[in-house]
Amino acid sequence: MVICSENTSFEAIDTSIVDFNQYTPVGGVYYFDILKLPPQPKFVKGWRIVQLKDTGLESVPYPPESTKEDSPTPDEKEGENRHAPPAGITLKLPSKALFFEQPKPARWDQRGKHWRTDGIHSITFEPGEQILSFKMDTFNIFTLTQRYHVNMPFQSWVLKPGAENEAILTVLAAFTKVEIRMKDLCQLCPVPVEDNLSHLRGKWMTASTLIVSMINAGLNIFPGVHSEKYVKIIEKNKEMAQNTYAQMALVSSAIAFRSSKWNIHSEPEEILLQACESLSGGMISEDDWSLYMLRPERCHKLKMKESNEELSNEIAENTDFYSNLYHMMRGLASDAAKDRILNADHLFLGSVQEILEATKLLTHTVQVN
Repeated sequence: MVICSENTSFEAIDTSIVDFNQYTPVGGVYYFDILKLPPQPKFVKGWRIVQLKDTGLESVPYPPESTKEDSPTPDEKEGENRHAPPAGITLKLPSKALFFEQPKPARWDQRGKHWRTDGIHSITFEPGEQILSFKMDTFNIFTLTQRYHVNMPFQSWVLKPGAENEAILTVLAAFTKVEIRMKDLCQLCPVPVEDNLSHLRGKWMTASTLIVSMINAGLNIFPGVHSEKYVKIIEKNKEMAQNTYAQMALVSSAIAFRSSKWNIHSEPEEILLQACESLSGGMISEDDWSLYMLRPERCHKLKMKESNEELSNEIAENTDFYSNLYHMMRGLASDAAKDRILNADHLFLGSVQEILEATKLLTHTVQVN
């Protein structure tokens, strides 16, 4: 029961305003307007006469002022005006962006300074041709939006060392697989078949620039601040998860990590992941992976394997307890791996940590058994 005083007031939520916690613009902004034809030159007795104006190009109001107050007839669609029909728009989706579902058009509201979806109707989409059609009650700036979490939660991930001071993160998202190569800079890895992100793939840039570029191009694997309200996640101790990303980065030049299906079945104060030493950059055998349990007070190796049918907290034989993941990986590593970890470049470590923290893999990967 909610008890309210007589002075209590409620402000209605305008559902037509685009919520950027749920949607994100993809492919840029379209300027769609009617412009007055500027004064045309006249030729008189060999002279070329042109009227000069300081106003530049001028927009034409639409619908015209005389028809704005007219009410539509019962046979007309809501939002349409019988004297000023809506503007029909048909466009092919941008070739430098990825759309994993039908985009949602939104118009710019200059007065409210936000994007809105009202005044847009009769939307049709041809997935094969990637053609979107809709009608808009007025000529306006518009954009195409896509669900922010369309590729979340993730299905699995692998962080594997490459050459010295190099690592590759592979994320199997809801609709696609993403590979990011990290050195002192980062790149979205090229793919055998050219796609809409060829302008981004293979180009080195800072981690922050790559993150923004991928989001703007529709390939978003970076949860937002309020993502847990819109997508299924695994609840984990936030401080422990943040510390784990930093410690994974510190040993990422010599230690490979990957997701575990058992992480979703563990307690919020526990993180389960797989790890193994990898110095060659080649394929890793399934037998080489071991399962590790991380807790705020200690970390240790488990006796069970990922392929086991039941979760067991039994500790592996002849193993020690460690205060955190970093010290555990160093304690179990070979001399060659320890040397690579201790001599890792700080810019490389920073790139890996920033990407790991941005993807939030430990909480946003819901791996199915």
